[in-house]
Amino acid sequence: MSYSYAIAGRSLCIKASDEWAASLIQDFLRDFHLEPTNDVTNPDYTISISSQALPPSVPQGLDTFEVAHGHCSTDGQHYYLALNDSLIIVDPDRSMHIWVNDTPRARQPLARINLMVYTLEISLRRLGLYQLHGAGLAPPGMNAAALILGSSGSGKSTLTALLASQGWSYMTDDALLLSDEGGVINARGIRTFFAASEATLESCSLQRLTAAMGSTMLTDSKKRRLDPTVAFPDSFISSCMPRVLFFASISGKAASEIIPITQAETMSRLIRSNPWTSYDSFTARDHLRVLNRLATQCSAYSFCAGRDVLDDPSLAQDLFLPLLKEAANRAAKTHPV
Repeated sequence: MSYSYAIAGRSLCIKASDEWAASLIQDFLRDFHLEPTNDVTNPDYTISISSQALPPSVPQGLDTFEVAHGHCSTDGQHYYLALNDSLIIVDPDRSMHIWVNDTPRARQPLARINLMVYTLEISLRRLGLYQLHGAGLAPPGMNAAALILGSSGSGKSTLTALLASQGWSYMTDDALLLSDEGGVINARGIRTFFAASEATLESCSLQRLTAAMGSTMLTDSKKRRLDPTVAFPDSFISSCMPRVLFFASISGKAASEIIPITQAETMSRLIRSNPWTSYDSFTARDHLRVLNRLATQCSAYSFCAGRDVLDDPSLAQDLFLPLLKEAANRAAKTHPV
């Protein structure tokens, strides 16, 4: 069974050796902006998944380092990711093989999700699409995006919902893909749903919010799935050019603060949040180049969200919009069409 998908002009073919593996693929990928196609000939990247065969043994004597949910070994050409009894082998020839072990640990729902997240991120990275954990939005009438970056709990989803409720277009609340399109860095959303915390729900008084809410997330029991197409109809955009980066955190203070940061500090923060720029030698050079161009292309700020943003849903727009307009105007003067 083969499934073919397209994204950002790249093609991805996933081959399942059995029904269980096929169900795993379909259940996971329905939550992502991948376009199903009928063309399975000559894909840019191929993934093979089996849930019945035993995983092969990992060669001895390889360099090994810890990753979330397991560890990775490499000989400089192949990568072996051992995750919750399952194994991913990344070959140097644009292909990947996954063995899902038949153990309770490997088959539990969260382990399956983590395995597929690695699978998708690695394959997209090998296609020149680099994931960045952040939200992406564009104000009405502007072809320039603001990216809100930060760790879990930094307020990305809440800020995205607040701005989308004010008429901004959204790409995603937490899962961006960066690509270099002729020297210009574009960002696109990859995940179809939002992860809404209680803070997000309390701060957004949306008539459609109840209808948009879904189940509790397996990866974070404090958050629920939110369908943005219901909460913010006709507001999705597939991609946009970033002009401002906001590194978000929640301060707990009464008033929010926005502090400019240098290009060097921006690059340092981007690298710290993307450890695979160091782990994956096959993509590290291009990955770092994309991050450097993003840091050059954008103005960057540290945004310490206070209670005022939650109390007044329009305040985030009032704070962000002038900075985005200023960055877009500066870019237009520097690189006129």
